[in-house]
Amino acid sequence: MFESHIFNTLFVLFSSMSIIVLLILIVGRVEAPYGKLKSKFFGSITMNSRLGWIIMESPSSIIFIILLLGDKNLSYGTIVLFFIWQFHYFYRTFIYPFRANHSAPLSIFIVIMAFIFQVLNTYFQAGWIFVISPESMYRGDYLYSVPFILGLSIFIIGTIINRHSDFILKNLRKKGETEYKIPYGGLYKFVSCPNFLGEIIIWLGWAIMLKGIIGFSFFAWTIANLVPRAMSTHRWYLNKFPDYPKDRKAIIPYIL
Repeated sequence: MFESHIFNTLFVLFSSMSIIVLLILIVGRVEAPYGKLKSKFFGSITMNSRLGWIIMESPSSIIFIILLLGDKNLSYGTIVLFFIWQFHYFYRTFIYPFRANHSAPLSIFIVIMAFIFQVLNTYFQAGWIFVISPESMYRGDYLYSVPFILGLSIFIIGTIINRHSDFILKNLRKKGETEYKIPYGGLYKFVSCPNFLGEIIIWLGWAIMLKGIIGFSFFAWTIANLVPRAMSTHRWYLNKFPDYPKDRKAIIPYIL
């Protein structure tokens, strides 16, 4: 399962798909059918949103745990990377769904596609850390190295942006309200989707910490998924609200 030639071949295919997905989403203006942009075609078969969210995100946490337990040569570096990953994904999988305002059912199509992505991505991220990477890569003074300290700092900044933006969205509507509203505060002053910007910054930090192409592949996938989504959401806001702030960008302040 983790023979280097199989791992490398699958990784090349997986990484290449991010470019294809980005082109399809931007050039074709294809919109993932959930939330504000839900589709009648892909969203005709649905399930409870919280359950769907847990199912589609769970491989990211569970597979990481399984591979950690199977590693006989754990180092302080690999253990710390495990907890950093779980800090994001355990929260994202098992806590966030019960804090967010998930009201509308979730498309089973989205659940299946996200589940498959999480299985593959976690296979590469955890497989690299616990199985494939050189034994010395995360040992010695790794936790005091520039890549780790810089990457962790960027990861924390992204997490603060992401969670603060989600907090604003969560408190945008009172209990029982279903109408969408214009978010204000934090980085919403500059962009329509600071939560997505935070997510991109998170995985840039992760990529730097991993010191290799495996982490940057996830970073590329995050851009491929969230930049087009932010652009679509920004267009949706402009069409939905005549008084929507015209100086806001979609995801990168003053630029995009």
